[in-house]
Amino acid sequence: RSGGPARPTEQPRPPSDPSPLPIMAAAAPRPRRLSYLSEGISVHLWPGATTMEPICIAGVMDLDRAVPLEELRARVKDRLLPLERFRAVIVDEGRQGVCMRPLAAEEVDLEYHVARADLKAGASDDELSAFVCGAQLGSFEAGAPRWRALSVDKLKDGRAALVLLIDHCVVDGVAAVAALNALFDETQMAADAPLEASCQPERRAQWPAMPVSAAAFGLAQGAFEGLFGPLIPADDPSSLKLTNHRVVSADKCAAFSEPVDLATIRLIKSKFPGATVNDVLLAAMTVCVEGYMAAKGEPRPRRMRGIFPVNMRPTGMDVLREGLGNHFCTGKFRFPLHLVQDPEALVWAIKRQVDLIKISPGRVMERALVSRALPALVGRGCIRTVNDLLLDIHGKCTSMLSNVVGPLQPVHLLGRTVTDLRYFTFAPIGVYFGLMSYGGKVRAGVVTDPQCERAPERLAGLWGPAVARLHAAAMRIEGESKAPPAPGALSLAAVVAQDAVALVCGAFGAIWRALARRVAAGA
Repeated sequence: RSGGPARPTEQPRPPSDPSPLPIMAAAAPRPRRLSYLSEGISVHLWPGATTMEPICIAGVMDLDRAVPLEELRARVKDRLLPLERFRAVIVDEGRQGVCMRPLAAEEVDLEYHVARADLKAGASDDELSAFVCGAQLGSFEAGAPRWRALSVDKLKDGRAALVLLIDHCVVDGVAAVAALNALFDETQMAADAPLEASCQPERRAQWPAMPVSAAAFGLAQGAFEGLFGPLIPADDPSSLKLTNHRVVSADKCAAFSEPVDLATIRLIKSKFPGATVNDVLLAAMTVCVEGYMAAKGEPRPRRMRGIFPVNMRPTGMDVLREGLGNHFCTGKFRFPLHLVQDPEALVWAIKRQVDLIKISPGRVMERALVSRALPALVGRGCIRTVNDLLLDIHGKCTSMLSNVVGPLQPVHLLGRTVTDLRYFTFAPIGVYFGLMSYGGKVRAGVVTDPQCERAPERLAGLWGPAVARLHAAAMRIEGESKAPPAPGALSLAAVVAQDAVALVCGAFGAIWRALARRVAAGA
């Protein structure tokens, strides 16, 4: 469906009527409750009760030649089925919450879960992207674990591919990459930390020094966003922002960018003392967005934000075997579009913003609030409230961003060389940027809502030129770039004041609209 059903009148579900999900399987031992975030993401399983569409992760593994299905099924049986989340069905246990109920390995139909993709031989990369978009629309079979591995025997240039589709309520990005790595003949994870890991509390020793005023206002802004995040008004209108963030499309459009050398990004980083690869990647995405809007002749919005996941797993946690579901909270990034013409200033501005995000209590406060609210609401059957809360937390931002680090060296699957790794994430937002590095290359997977953009290749095509632009600017710097003076207390306070004013104005606007509706109804 495109816009979702009309809003039903929400009624709390009594404990005696658990209203099981349509995917509920026969009784099985030891159901385990999902993480609070996975419970929220699973609200799409209540058909007709929400406007939330399934959030799906699609990993695409390019191979030098095809893998026979029987060999692939044997590898999946050996590597994935011992993991509980890949042989469990999602069940609604009423007030006990949404749980995973494990099946016996022989109950999992591998002929369904590992199958040949319905894609013609010799298909192009664009046709593969369109196929993945259509495959995620089909969702998953009732009563089955919510994942599938689809084999593509032959693409246009002779290579093969494996598409791994997983419902986001089963895994998050970190666990999805771990699942891909579990299939390889060898496991060679990169040493660099992705954006999610770089913001973990455990990495406090690497937090950079900053002026006391900057730290104080960073803490104040984070606390404000943590407490009032869902109430802060949405970003300014733009062609990439959903007009109504509570009405999202089921169908999506997706495209991959051309790869760029990770060495080029590291060279740019080396020119900015204390900067990280993630700072450069965020700068490149900012250049992409600004270039897209300039090409359309669209003015820059004053307020445009991206939301990104922050991994909250404790150090040493077994990603695939411990903690079922999702374990992240979110950070919010403001695109400094006005600095794109000065790439050096752009990188410094982004570095300082990410530094403040690292010390911000906002994500921890938001996690503490949501972790208590979501299970309570789901347990009482307030599904529509959960739906609106999640869409308000995420959909008020323009985009979602994620960066995943794959193996630095080529890996193999059943003797076949993995020539590339990339992924899409289909989420309820206008545009999703998914970056993945593999074998010294970085590629962007861009997913757009057709309400915003039906040709995501317009954004994906700007990825390479954006990195080249930053590289050219970095090469003009003699030695290392000198950090500009830190922003003063007044400019930092203005950011917090802007959110506060927007919150107050939004509250008055909501009250006014509610009164107007009551007057129109004759109340």
